[in-house]
Amino acid sequence: MLPTTKVTMTGIFLILFLSFIIPREYTIEKLGIELNTPQYDEISPLLTSDGNTLYFTRVGYPEFDRQLIMEGEDMSAYPSENFYRQQLSWVYSQIAGEEITDPYNSKYNQDIWISNGVEGNFLEAYPMPSPLNNALPNSVCAVLHGGEQLILMNQFKPDGGMSSGFSVVKKSENGEWSFPESIDIEGFNQTGGEVSLYVNDEGQWMLLSMNDERSMGDNDIYISKKVGKNKWSKPLHLGNKINTKYRETTPYLSKDLRTIYFASNRPGGIGGMDIYYSVRQSGNWRDWSTPKKFYYPINSKYDDSQPMFNEKYGYLYFSSKRDGSSDIYRSKITESNILEYAYETVQVKGKIINKNNKQPISADIVVKLHEENKAFSTVNAQRGSFDLTIPKGVDIEVIPKKDGFIGHSKFFSFQNDRDYEILTNVNLFVEPIRRGNMLGHSPIYFDRSSPRILPNSLPELRRITKLLKMHPQVTIEIQGHTDNIGEIEDLIALSQSRAAAVRDYLIGQGIAGSRLSIKGLGSKYPVGSNQSEEERKRNRRVEMKVSVINQNMD
Repeated sequence: MLPTTKVTMTGIFLILFLSFIIPREYTIEKLGIELNTPQYDEISPLLTSDGNTLYFTRVGYPEFDRQLIMEGEDMSAYPSENFYRQQLSWVYSQIAGEEITDPYNSKYNQDIWISNGVEGNFLEAYPMPSPLNNALPNSVCAVLHGGEQLILMNQFKPDGGMSSGFSVVKKSENGEWSFPESIDIEGFNQTGGEVSLYVNDEGQWMLLSMNDERSMGDNDIYISKKVGKNKWSKPLHLGNKINTKYRETTPYLSKDLRTIYFASNRPGGIGGMDIYYSVRQSGNWRDWSTPKKFYYPINSKYDDSQPMFNEKYGYLYFSSKRDGSSDIYRSKITESNILEYAYETVQVKGKIINKNNKQPISADIVVKLHEENKAFSTVNAQRGSFDLTIPKGVDIEVIPKKDGFIGHSKFFSFQNDRDYEILTNVNLFVEPIRRGNMLGHSPIYFDRSSPRILPNSLPELRRITKLLKMHPQVTIEIQGHTDNIGEIEDLIALSQSRAAAVRDYLIGQGIAGSRLSIKGLGSKYPVGSNQSEEERKRNRRVEMKVSVINQNMD
């Protein structure tokens, strides 16, 4: 017997960045008749990370998967159409908590559809087979690991029956899907009928929209972390910046875990449900910027929700009821500096200087969150001059980039609670990649009489790693040095060990060992006088020099 439950479907999404200042820059595109139907609802668009597989849910479509397992028997196998319709009406009535007389056109008739595209364009769609589809409500909530796993709405039993919650299915080597395995979320206790979920592609973080005893009014958004196989921690309420007494649904978290997208009917919107975004201000999951909405035509006076951004082709996908039924739309978004609008900022002006001749030089400047791979802004500094907008409250790395040159990073960390004048005359340095040039900003330092790298040298090692990955044609010589306390032979051996420690670190970060030679120089080349401990500490170091430039590499 099917347990009584009340489940509705909403979706998930994926990502990202755009300018919210000039609404006329937005154009939207309704996906074609192969995906959208004029009289039925298409909802919850979700793409794989490569942008070429689209999952969505079609509602109330008469040609649905008719499998209906009850007490181990498939009701669709009975020849009587009237008998099957009665059984399905009874099941949907149990789910809805009210009588459903027309099950075929019901909102509980939901099937998962898939469309395989070419370069982000989708020309046809077809329903997924069992076990992803049956006569019960079916929908994909999240796509994990590049499409190898899916999170589904609801929990299912092999002998029939369904309960509220979520399940995971996995694709086998032959392309078949496993039967849904239930997901266990600690303390999950939805009191409202609507629930939606997002899980990031790596499968570690879950956003939930639900209404429980902690909610401020209607649905609120919570976050949970994976703690074991199919097990998740108790959801944490995201606080009153994200949540209001109104409805917050269909959340999505960007790949860098900093930007949240969701739909809300809070006051100040354009109409119905509108799509908003907010940026996390620190490592605290409750510390968010004031949410901002997208402008028309992404948001309209009708319900707009379920955003999903695909980075590969730059499309923001979402569902909208602006044409009567719910349909899937997309907007080509130019990736730009969303942080500029989510944070207070500081103006930074200056020049890029060629370190060899001390003259300004044209180059690109990449602005990124320190320790993260994704740039959120790239500026072209014509004739070497630049004007940057740097957000407060986060650690920012600014990197000059020019072909044939090594760019030296500069770091900024402005406090939220301080006012800053415009910074001028800030210099960023680049130097030609030439044999004999030193690679680092500063040496790598060590404990006394030890090859143990001091922790304060790790940021410089990470920076060197990035430089080597950006310039694969460069081979370096890692030169170890010591102070003058000890026998010459021992000091040379120690300096060799220090160089080897740096080489081992770089290899562990993915740099090929063939690009790294080592040399122990002992105390031969001091940079300090060795007359005090502070001066000797400066001499216990490793430096890196460009030794070979492979001109045959791209």
